[in-house]
Amino acid sequence: MFISIVGINPMDSYPRFTCGWDELMMGIDFLPIAMGFFGISEILNIALEKYVVPEVRKIRLKDLYPTREEGRRSVYPIFRGSLLGFFVGLLPGPCTVISTFVSYSLEKRISKTPQEFGKGAVEGVVAPEAANNSAVMGSMIPLLTLGIPFAAPSAVMLAGLRMHNVEPGPMLFSTNPDIFWTFIAAMYIGNLMLLILNLPLVGLFGKIAVIRPQILMPVISLICLVGIYSVRNSIFDVWVMIVAGVIGYFLRKWKFPIAPFIIGVVLGPTTENSVRQTLMMFKGNFFLIVDRPVAITLLALAIVFIVYKIVSSFFGKKIELKIEEPR
Repeated sequence: MFISIVGINPMDSYPRFTCGWDELMMGIDFLPIAMGFFGISEILNIALEKYVVPEVRKIRLKDLYPTREEGRRSVYPIFRGSLLGFFVGLLPGPCTVISTFVSYSLEKRISKTPQEFGKGAVEGVVAPEAANNSAVMGSMIPLLTLGIPFAAPSAVMLAGLRMHNVEPGPMLFSTNPDIFWTFIAAMYIGNLMLLILNLPLVGLFGKIAVIRPQILMPVISLICLVGIYSVRNSIFDVWVMIVAGVIGYFLRKWKFPIAPFIIGVVLGPTTENSVRQTLMMFKGNFFLIVDRPVAITLLALAIVFIVYKIVSSFFGKKIELKIEEPR
């Protein structure tokens, strides 16, 4: 959130944390940071790994499509995975990852042939994928109704909406109902187009997966550089993306989650404006904020969650869920 307050103060137009750099007067844009953390950091991670030539087997295109028996076995796992993923998507955190692991563990637990899992069981493939996709849709509900992103994809979506002067939240349904329903329709159309494009191109995607990183990574890096520069025609944004990529690489290497950083950058300006407007309404008395039941409830939940994480980490009594990794 500290990065998001760099630039001109929205209240008194005074520059903050600019260090005399004119490029920082307008603040640090979200897109270079997101591209660096999600794109450049992954490129560095792949480039620094030892490349192992994959074993490529010759497979006919028709063998990649599911059979009638596999389709029949997929109906109930898809339904269970979609339902589970939707409710997991309503929770803060890496909902797509959590829903995938929980769905896989659930299918293996209720399966009559659990020994097939890890060896290509169709239930262990379709259920986690359905949960993954459904969790993304579920995470859109807090974003559109409250204006709060609970996951990294929602934070990126929020930044994109703000670029078009659209502020998600309770007033979105009354002020911009056309945009809201267009957003919903785009989800359906996007999934349909994804199905139409993926079915005939599945063979091509399989070939892309075996391209050597020494060839693929420079091309992706060039696309990232050109894309970021074309947004504001700024070399400074390119440097921000590179620095964010290096930081993101070390965060991945040291097992730190990237999603909280991205969410903090997105919510930083909104949080600052809301807090300062509230303080102006209450004439600087911060304690009057907790005079309302809703505020007391939310603050109490936040305090309980923070205390629980600190205590459980200190005493080493974290709750361990027996969730198996999809194989």
